[in-house]
Amino acid sequence: MKNVIKHLAPLALLATAIIQWHGIGERTYHAWWMWYKFRDDGGYTTVSMDMTVETYVLSLFLIACGLLMRSYWQLKD
Repeated sequence: MKNVIKHLAPLALLATAIIQWHGIGERTYHAWWMWYKFRDDGGYTTVSMDMTVETYVLSLFLIACGLLMRSYWQLKD
């Protein structure tokens, strides 16, 4: 059982980080599309940076946790 957890935990963290990065990409695409769509009309669009920053920080944290777990378990074996 320990061996299964040892191999699945970093993969679960990586999958979570990839899903978060997808969210960032979707928001970035949306912002660029809104800018392109309304740039000639004098209009503007706003996108909150709070969620983007939170997602980047959480993604980096999850990736670091996965790498630390991998390094820790490699040293123990």
